[in-house]
Amino acid sequence: MQDLDRGRKELESGMEKADSSRAAADRAREEALNQRARAEKEKTGAENMQQELQKNMKFLQKKAMELLDKEEKLRTKEVRITEAERGIQARDNLIGEKERSLDKEREELAEKAKKAQAEVVKLKEKLADAEKDTASTAEMEEWRRDIESRVKIVQKKAMDILNREEKLRKKESELRKMAEKLGVRLDETFATTDQEL
Repeated sequence: MQDLDRGRKELESGMEKADSSRAAADRAREEALNQRARAEKEKTGAENMQQELQKNMKFLQKKAMELLDKEEKLRTKEVRITEAERGIQARDNLIGEKERSLDKEREELAEKAKKAQAEVVKLKEKLADAEKDTASTAEMEEWRRDIESRVKIVQKKAMDILNREEKLRKKESELRKMAEKLGVRLDETFATTDQEL
């Protein structure tokens, strides 16, 4: 009887241990399933993140290429602008040189015109004085012809000077038009010189 009780107790104990083992195995299996589900979820999340990352990388590469292309276009435009500025500066310098040259030439012409006018006055005075003198008619006539010849030469020079001045005015007008096209402001030198003349 005792053996039977002992056997029964051992059997109950074995059953309890088996139940306990089975419960532990169930818990372990449940934990393994939970871990597997978490791992699957994390894997899906990682794959989604990887896809999003690749998408972002493609977008950033595209933007970088666009920026590089824009920068190249800007650099080309900047070079063209610099070259245009240099060209305008060169033309401005050329116009300035021509303007100074014209001013100098105008001053020289004005000086020559004054001298020619003074010479004409002197010759007329000499002619008037000569008419008053009692010199012979032949000498007087020769002298008069000489004076008239000189007056004609002086008048011709004066006309040449006036013609040159007219040409200078035309050149000045052309220079002003060119300067306006280039957007360059000329100073008031021409106007001042005109007033002096």
